[in-house]
Amino acid sequence: MKLLVVGAILLLALSYGQLTEADPECRKECTTEYKPVCCVYEHGHNKTFKNECHADYFNCRKNRHPTSVYPGECDSSSSESMSDESY
Repeated sequence: MKLLVVGAILLLALSYGQLTEADPECRKECTTEYKPVCCVYEHGHNKTFKNECHADYFNCRKNRHPTSVYPGECDSSSSESMSDESY
């Protein structure tokens, strides 16, 4: 019985690790250079990113597809700035 419980716990731990691990295709080493870009998503949601690399990484990890991307910060009235913690 103990072996069954230990086996179940191991399976849960392994499956959790697979779910939380980032998609290898999304892994990027982005610089901290501040060259902001604005991603515009459906329903008018905008997000400002530190640079294009950070935007690409976020969009890949979250499987998001902006309708447009332009240089500079988004309009502050309808945007949300994305920090590194958002990844």
